[in-house]
Amino acid sequence: MAPRSREISDAVREASRARVLDAARELFAERGYFACRVADIGRHAGMSAGNVYWHFESKEAILRAILVDGFGSLETMTAEVAAEYGPARRKLEILVDRTLALYDHNKEFAVILGGLMGEGGRQLVRSLGFDMEEIGGRYHANLRRVFGEARSEGVVTLADPDRIDIRGALACGADVIIDVGCVFEGTVRLADGVAIGANCVLKNVTVEAGSQILPFSHLEGATIGANCRVGPYARLRPGAALADDVHIGNFVEVKASTIGRGSKANHLAYVGDTTMGAGVNFGAGAITANYDGANKHRTVIEDDASIGSNCVLVAPVTIGRGATIGGGSTIAKKAPAETLTVSRAKQISLPGWKRPVKQPKSQKG
Repeated sequence: MAPRSREISDAVREASRARVLDAARELFAERGYFACRVADIGRHAGMSAGNVYWHFESKEAILRAILVDGFGSLETMTAEVAAEYGPARRKLEILVDRTLALYDHNKEFAVILGGLMGEGGRQLVRSLGFDMEEIGGRYHANLRRVFGEARSEGVVTLADPDRIDIRGALACGADVIIDVGCVFEGTVRLADGVAIGANCVLKNVTVEAGSQILPFSHLEGATIGANCRVGPYARLRPGAALADDVHIGNFVEVKASTIGRGSKANHLAYVGDTTMGAGVNFGAGAITANYDGANKHRTVIEDDASIGSNCVLVAPVTIGRGATIGGGSTIAKKAPAETLTVSRAKQISLPGWKRPVKQPKSQKG
């Protein structure tokens, strides 16, 4: 390639790279870092995602370029620090201030220098006498929750920072783990030690300390107590309130119901418009029939009751404390406490009965 052509090519490449950075700055400020994808940045810049990846290996690399742009290389800054050269501190302060100004209204960025810049960045932050708590306090307490400390202090562990979607406010305690593909909408609070499995959706949800939300679970308008286990493939709808140590298993739906401490609905169940006490076992295939075609009615299940598999509790109905409902029962009247209640058709056996046999095709009319 002729020198002039190479010069033009380099200029075009640099202009294209600048377009990506400008588009990313605008989108990060408008939507927030975590709500943007590389494809969004490409569209905003008028190019494909593939062209964006030609310049930057990841969305994180784009953000890193924005943050260090105009401040020199990390190696230069670290060398200045090592020589106790004053301007390095000022450079970092300007970088921090500009980062905060750019992302302030999103309420979603901690100071992420240490995380984004690797070990060199962490050394730089330490050598300047900064720590994440101190700088984060200059911004907003909520900013401790996700990215910076996920990388540098272990408060939040993100399986892949490029595969999380935050569409509202996410607040995390210490030692929170978030797997890939999760979506957080509205206001979500995760207390200390919470683990969120892959591909979960949480909207306006509070999860207390030590609870696990297993993969592919959808939670909306729910509160989950401490040390609960929800999922996989569970659905909590608005008004679901779980006390501590509750288990909600696979293909279980809970709506407008309170579940008492230590109660379990582990498989294939529906709990709607229900007040469930503590220590209840709600069997596989059991449901509360809360709707009569016109109105919703409430079911009350008192402490330590056991609901057998494939039962239908026709609301309004009360299951007494310590009552046992035999599997396959349909219960439409109050079940007394500490009593076995069974409601089934009488089982019969027919000696000599023969199963129908298929006719040969030639004999069919």
